Amino acid sequence: MKEAWHIAVERMPLWAAAGLLAFQLAAPLFHAWQNQPGKLGGPISRAKAAWLVHAATLWLLLPVLLWNQHPAYAWLGASMALRTIIELPLCAWQKWSTNHGLSHDAVHAAIALWWLPRVPGDVALWITLTLLTLAAEVFFVLRFRKSTAGPANGIYFVPDGPAHARLNLITDFVRMPSQYLMVSILIAACLR
Repeated sequence: MKEAWHIAVERMPLWAAAGLLAFQLAAPLFHAWQNQPGKLGGPISRAKAAWLVHAATLWLLLPVLLWNQHPAYAWLGASMALRTIIELPLCAWQKWSTNHGLSHDAVHAAIALWWLPRVPGDVALWITLTLLTLAAEVFFVLRFRKSTAGPANGIYFVPDGPAHARLNLITDFVRMPSQYLMVSILIAACLR
């Protein structure tokens, strides 16, 4: 793991590391924007806004930015780019379902699992984080189905509040180690 971390730092371009670090600021900005009255999808908790930014960074932005370093990144980036192109309009038209997300999570996990034994250590580190966060996302979606009115009622996010405190705490508990590892690589890449 330590060697994979060092290689990931060495192979991370400065411009990509700086851009991915800057994107982490989107979490509080998205939280504030989404929690304005009348936003499609309803209010979002701080924990879920941070999770969304972490997942977008790890699943979409990082592979898209590093697509030319290894074919695994190109495949993973294309998978999530396709998901974005398909699911964002479905959300806007209020036709999105959690089944869409779960189906894509399974496809994306299959792509990641196929590449995992075929990649060098630094790429394996990012793929392993992707797989762990995809597993967490499946759990979160299943809890979302039980604890909110759901997409059929225009709700796409878990809000803050006592009714969702446990799920938001679990979200932070799962996100923080993964995001810490990612951010530590990005900071080290900027400082080398």
